[in-house]
Amino acid sequence: MKNSFCVFFVLLPLLSLAQVDTSKASITLNSNFDGNSNSLPNTMLAKWLWGGYMGKDFLTEVRDNLKTQNRFGFEFKNEAALKWKSGSKHWVVGLGYRELLGFDFPKDMFGFVFLGNAAYEGKTANLSKIQFEYLQYSKASFGIEKALKKGRNGVLYGAISVLHGFNYQSIKTNEASIYTSPNGEFVQSEGNLALRYRQPGYDGWGSAVDMHYRIEHGKHRVFFSMQDFGFLYWASTARFEGNSNYTLRGEEIQDISNYNGDSLFVDYSTRGFAKRFGIQESTVSYTSLTPFSLKLKYEYSWSGKYKSTIESYYTHVVSFVPRSALKTTKLMGKWEVMLGLAHGGFGRENLLFGIGKSFAKKWQANVEGYFLGMATRPAHSHGIGL
Repeated sequence: MKNSFCVFFVLLPLLSLAQVDTSKASITLNSNFDGNSNSLPNTMLAKWLWGGYMGKDFLTEVRDNLKTQNRFGFEFKNEAALKWKSGSKHWVVGLGYRELLGFDFPKDMFGFVFLGNAAYEGKTANLSKIQFEYLQYSKASFGIEKALKKGRNGVLYGAISVLHGFNYQSIKTNEASIYTSPNGEFVQSEGNLALRYRQPGYDGWGSAVDMHYRIEHGKHRVFFSMQDFGFLYWASTARFEGNSNYTLRGEEIQDISNYNGDSLFVDYSTRGFAKRFGIQESTVSYTSLTPFSLKLKYEYSWSGKYKSTIESYYTHVVSFVPRSALKTTKLMGKWEVMLGLAHGGFGRENLLFGIGKSFAKKWQANVEGYFLGMATRPAHSHGIGL
């Protein structure tokens, strides 16, 4: 029972890159999905998606195999760009959509949510260091690409984008815990909580910049890019923040249909729970840093048939750690096949596999993913990306 989320390849056989190129214009379509965890098993996600039964024994086994601190996240991205030549420059206009989720959580949080507090009778569940972030936005961009001076076979590109935010949510706890007394006599919670989310009807607006730089020399190629470095302004967000120390006393109930005692379940809303636990509510504007991405890649062409690539990639979102990858690509006429190994991101190590083909009229398509691990070791694979 190790790491996870490979069934997404079955659900999401997306085309990663398609391009048509002429001497003056090109169209690029890009779709990307990356979902991973450093600890959750793919068997759990399969049951979750396909409706399989997750009993107490199964969930207990999952909990027992988790790390003290765990990571899970995904990124979904669609992009389209039109590029045309005018003089010595290329002009680029594009549209894009991006959705990201990052989640850091302790082992006890999983057990408390999926097994209930009965599993912690006479124990304290540690809910410290929870971090959650979810963001959705689209963008419209305009940029310019220019070849460098002769003798420096390279390209420099820069663009500015207008961003439209659809959703923003974040949760963070510092020191937090819940104690359940033996026989359920009382439950005591204490800790520090900060929660924020976009108010309905108030979208976010912002701006960001993109840039990339590519230079070639003989068999060597270096590429650096920065994407979506900017901000999103949310005119109205609900913020719940404060320290809580709350005790819920257990009671013996004779008639649940006629109960008027102390209960958490009088008001199911976020405000209801916040009031119960003594958390302060406020409505404020908020400016968030965009989940920008940085990429550095070095490529070496061994011959007309092979090339090797070393790359490092980082996205500024909760639970994502810098990811490094080593790839080797074999060129076979109109086909190319890639094998590689990656480590980091939302999860741990991943086996990589990619395939590409050139078509008539200068069309080209490429698909690259983590799914080789699913094919070779399905019970121990570490994630999926396309």
